[in-house]
Amino acid sequence: MKKSVYWKWIIVVILGGLFAIATFVTQHQPLEPLPFSAPIENTNIYTCTKDDKLTTSDDILSPQNAAFSLASLYLDDLMTPSNDRTFRITEYKNLSVDLYPTLAMDDEMSAIYGLKDYEKADNTWIMEINVMFQYEGIITPIGSIENTWIDVLYQASPIGFLLVCEEPGAKYTMQSRYVSVNR
Repeated sequence: MKKSVYWKWIIVVILGGLFAIATFVTQHQPLEPLPFSAPIENTNIYTCTKDDKLTTSDDILSPQNAAFSLASLYLDDLMTPSNDRTFRITEYKNLSVDLYPTLAMDDEMSAIYGLKDYEKADNTWIMEINVMFQYEGIITPIGSIENTWIDVLYQASPIGFLLVCEEPGAKYTMQSRYVSVNR
């Protein structure tokens, strides 16, 4: 009788070990990232240079003009079909941008945006995109609303975009400041 009890315990321990190994392997396999479900989650880096975005004979590309061009590029990208997100912007209008120089921000505004030390620099701005848009699919936390104009690009506390002038008057980059814990 004792031998059968020992064998049962040995089998239970072996099965438990196999289960633990299977669980460890399954949880540590690289997973495909889930599609993002809000426009702010698009963290691609967008670049604008004077050579491809000048609309006048002026050789200098202003931060405001670069920001507007980059916001247009960002929205146009969200209009292209993609399996990387749960929605597609179908139309947008009334696009404008606001720029806030990071070095000019007081402590309160820095705290509101959660500004990091490396983001505080010359020729660096927090950029807010103001736009009305329609979409198809599902956007968090709105859900699915077709044929309705939405006037807030993202919901939640201020995140904004980081606009950086890499070559004064010639090259700018823009990226969402969204940080995901799941990606």
